[in-house]
Amino acid sequence: MFAFQALDLERAVLDPNAYYWALVYAVMCLFASFLGWRSGSISFLSRFLCRFNDRVSGKTLFTAMLALSLISNLAAYRFEQLKGSFDHADAGSQQLTGTGTKILFVARIVYIPYAYFLSEFLQRKSFKNFALLFSTIFLTCQRVITGGRRSPLALLSLPLLCMLFFRKRITLNRALIAFILIAPLVLLPALAVLRFGFWSSLFQGEVDFVFIQRTLTEYFTEAYPHDFLNAVNIIALTTDRLYFGLGSGFWNDLVFNFVPAQFLGNNFKDFLYIDISPVSYLKNFELNQYFTYKLGTTQTGLGNTFAEFSFLGSLCFFVQSKIMRTLWDVSMLGKELAMVAYCFMATSVFLSITHGFYYFINYAFLLIVIFCFCQVLSLKLFTKTA
Repeated sequence: MFAFQALDLERAVLDPNAYYWALVYAVMCLFASFLGWRSGSISFLSRFLCRFNDRVSGKTLFTAMLALSLISNLAAYRFEQLKGSFDHADAGSQQLTGTGTKILFVARIVYIPYAYFLSEFLQRKSFKNFALLFSTIFLTCQRVITGGRRSPLALLSLPLLCMLFFRKRITLNRALIAFILIAPLVLLPALAVLRFGFWSSLFQGEVDFVFIQRTLTEYFTEAYPHDFLNAVNIIALTTDRLYFGLGSGFWNDLVFNFVPAQFLGNNFKDFLYIDISPVSYLKNFELNQYFTYKLGTTQTGLGNTFAEFSFLGSLCFFVQSKIMRTLWDVSMLGKELAMVAYCFMATSVFLSITHGFYYFINYAFLLIVIFCFCQVLSLKLFTKTA
C-alpha cells in the first residue's frame, strides 16, 4: 500500500530524495523482519510461556477472560456514550487525553477474551460458547458496520484466521492469500464510505453514485496518500537535523496512554516524560512549517522508528519478529494462552506498520498486564481451594 502511495512523487514537499530513502528503509525493515522470524524463537521466553500456561488452570483462564469481556465491553459502551466530550491533546487532534485515554485502554482489552472464546467455540461448538463469543464482539462489530472502523475489523479478522489454523489446521491456498493482501486496497475505501455518513444518508434516500464517487475521491486525494508522506517527511527532517529520540518517543507514548494524571498528578506524569523525543517536536513545531498532518493520518511504523533510531530502527522489526516467532512456536505446542497472545499481538504487528510501532509496544504492555491479572486470579483461586 505504501508503495502505491510512493508513486505520487509530485506531492513531496521536502527533500524528494527522502522518498527513495524511505523505500530503502522499508526494504531494510522487511529484511529485518524476515531474519528475525527465520532465526527462531527466544528460548527463555518460550520456557516462561510454557510454564505460565501450565500454572494457569482452565477454570482460572475462563474466569479471567469472562471478567475481561465484561469490563472491556462496559468500557467500550461508555466510550461511545462520552467520546464527543473527551479532551484531546491539541485543537483538532484525534489523540485523547485524560478520562478518554483510560476508558479506551480498558476497551481495547476485549480482543483478548475474543481470541479465547473463539478458541473455545472452535473446540466445542455449543450454545454457551457461541453466546459468550457473540456477546464479547457485538459492540465491536457494531463499530465496524456503523462507523466503518478499520482497526477493529482487522482485530476481528486476523485472530479468526490464526485460530482456525491453531485449532482446526485450516490453511488458505495461495490465491486466497493473494486476495487478502490485495483486498485492503478496495476494502479501505469501502470502509471510508461507511465512515462518512453512509447510513444516515442511506435512510434519508441521499445515497447514489455521485455520493459514493465524491466520498471515494475525497478519500484518495486527501486522506489516502498522506500516511506515507508523513513517514517521508519525518525521515527527511530527522536526517537533515540529525535529531533522533533513541527510544524516548516510545517511552513517552507509554506514559501518555497508561499513566493516569488524575490519580498520580500532572507533575508526576510530566516528570516521567523524556524531552528529547523528536516525533512530537516535528509534529507540533518544525514539521508544520513545511507539511501539515492530515486529520486521521498516522506517522506509520517507518516514520516513528526512523525518528527514534535512524536506519537502526529496522532492528525494532527484527525484535518484533523474534517475539512473534516465539509465540508461534509455543502455540504450535498446543498452549492455549500462547495462542490467545499470538492472536492478540498479530494485529498489532500490522498496526505497527500502518500506524506506528508504539502499537506493538502498547499491546505488549497490555498483554503483560493481563498475564499479571491471570496470575493474581490464579493465586486467589488456589488459596480459596486450599
